[in-house]
Amino acid sequence: MNFTGGASVPASRNKMKRIVQPEILDTLPPADPRAIRSRRDLRRINSWMRNPSIMAGALKNNLNGHAPKKITELGAGDGNFLLQVARKTNWQNVSATLLDRQKNVFPETLVAFSKLGWHATAIIANVFDWPQSSEEIVIANLFLHHFENERLAELFRVISTRAKLFVAIEPRRAPLPLLFSRLLWVIGCNDVTRHDATVSVRAGFSGNELSALWPDKKNWQLTERRSGLFSHLFIAQKISGSAGVSPAVSGVAPEISFDTTRPGVFGETPKTASRRLALLKPIQIIGGGLAGLTLGIALRQKQIPVTIFEAGNYPRHRVCGEFVSGRGLEILDALGLKEKFLDAGAIEAHSSIFFSGNLESSVRQLPSPALCLSRFVMDKLLADEFQRLGGELRTGVRWQNDFSDGIVRASGRQLHPVENGWRWFGLKAHARNVFPAADLEMHVFKNGYVGICKLAGGEVNVCGLFRRNASVAPQQNGFDLLRGNPGTILHERLARAEFDEKSFCSVAGLSLKPQRALAKKEICIGDALTMIPPVTGNGMSLAFESAQLAVEPLAAFSRGEILWAQARQKIARACDENFPRRLRWANWLQRFLLSSSLPNSVKSFAARSHWFWRMAFERTR
Repeated sequence: MNFTGGASVPASRNKMKRIVQPEILDTLPPADPRAIRSRRDLRRINSWMRNPSIMAGALKNNLNGHAPKKITELGAGDGNFLLQVARKTNWQNVSATLLDRQKNVFPETLVAFSKLGWHATAIIANVFDWPQSSEEIVIANLFLHHFENERLAELFRVISTRAKLFVAIEPRRAPLPLLFSRLLWVIGCNDVTRHDATVSVRAGFSGNELSALWPDKKNWQLTERRSGLFSHLFIAQKISGSAGVSPAVSGVAPEISFDTTRPGVFGETPKTASRRLALLKPIQIIGGGLAGLTLGIALRQKQIPVTIFEAGNYPRHRVCGEFVSGRGLEILDALGLKEKFLDAGAIEAHSSIFFSGNLESSVRQLPSPALCLSRFVMDKLLADEFQRLGGELRTGVRWQNDFSDGIVRASGRQLHPVENGWRWFGLKAHARNVFPAADLEMHVFKNGYVGICKLAGGEVNVCGLFRRNASVAPQQNGFDLLRGNPGTILHERLARAEFDEKSFCSVAGLSLKPQRALAKKEICIGDALTMIPPVTGNGMSLAFESAQLAVEPLAAFSRGEILWAQARQKIARACDENFPRRLRWANWLQRFLLSSSLPNSVKSFAARSHWFWRMAFERTR
């Protein structure tokens, strides 16, 4: 069960038809006791759905951490949602407009905004004709589902003429959210909330339904995906003519290059531009793996001087599942690398299947395609792109110096020969004459698991994580371990496999214990920071994500805007906000899969349960 992806299931795969019906809360006067109780219920539901955290994260990522001057919330209700978002962003001097057709905002809510350094104003107006303001950031929470598609397309036309960035969180229209909406009586929600919850889910969204309604797809970057178990996230960001707003959905976008050969770029003469570039502090990255090379590319796109030191050479094989999914793909796309991967032979994976002993799951469609590409090709591609952008790459050099200011550790895992009495090690090889039942296969057994994914040219990547008791000497060679024990489905699958011996590689001394970035003395990214259990299929994405989170603070340090200690704190906090929950669930999932004490009935339920697969997928993204 390789849990990959991160975007929504295309609408064509969702059998629930979208139905828009009136909601009771919209018909009640603001002072009605049932309305007051329902708004209180909604605050709890928003919290459990993590919608304020989702919104705060989306805004910070798409604004590169910079505080906006103005935010308008459409359908703001009592204003509590944006207040919670404000508390999570720690921004100051933001002007907030709370737009609703009813007067629901209490004076104490406006005072609470003021204490956070925000200036909030409640406006009663029709959403199709709110007061015009330039360079707005517009958000909406659980609001768009009230509109039929035709009316929603009209609203999007209004928003696209007034906003530079629009972020919306809506109910996810799917069986699991609908089931939970019917169980709200368990937590004491009143009749209004219970009725409106099921109506909201049926009117919610899936796939790319909102993107399809956006009026100008050419000049806007659109992102639409599931977020959490119950929410659907939509982001529209203007690409051109959006002063003050980064054009990247991921927060790691190529900036406009400074052309120092002619005057007029940002009002600079060539001499001034050259002098400014010469004053930038250089960044040195130790380690030229996925995280290090991606960070180097993103910094070079911002004209930051970068040198990468790599102990090995390119091209090379690495122990790796060799597929990228979810957020990692968004980052590659924003950096202009996704198309390069496809041109280099990357193929899409759309399906997965899970085996444990004699148990077999059904073939399941991934929520969004994963991208499969050999590390032999991928690392060389990234290294070439880094050098093309003017970065300095020094291969065959092992770093022997200290990690002082301006030096980032991306040198891979830190050695842990024994952990809790176990030695963890990984093996990888390419093979031919293998015909998986799905694009991605996961085979779990007593002391490890092996994943198989399709590559270009009829090859597959066979990659395994294994453990053995530290006191026991190894008894099998690498290819025998990858093939699995006789009598298993894995052994049958690889019985006629033709392994490419040159692609075989191994790695040992692995530690899968989650690490916190704030506990590190250096700026660490990728495996140098922490490793996620490979069963999740999220390791490569984690490398790209950690690199993305480091870009803006390092660029600010290079420009002399912040100190190195401040850059380290910013990067560490960002990593510790984004990764711990995912790491905890990933470790739980691995322990569950490798547990020898669980009865087969439990594992059989997990293997066949679509709910369990969805839950594990959501929590490990």
